[in-house]
Amino acid sequence: MGRYFLLSILILTASLLAAGTSSCVSILMERGDGMSPVDMDVGILTTMIGAPYFIWLLMAESRVKGFVCD
Repeated sequence: MGRYFLLSILILTASLLAAGTSSCVSILMERGDGMSPVDMDVGILTTMIGAPYFIWLLMAESRVKGFVCD
């Protein structure tokens, strides 16, 4: 099998895993919103979890490439 075929299988698998994970997170955030004493939008809850992770991911990637963002 060709290198590009294996790469496409890897990308397809990663995208399906990401889609499944994001849908599970959305469902959990929707459930968490129902148990919250304060009425919040699901987007706010998702942002509260996703933004710190995204910043951490950017910082980790910049360290790997040799850039320091301290």
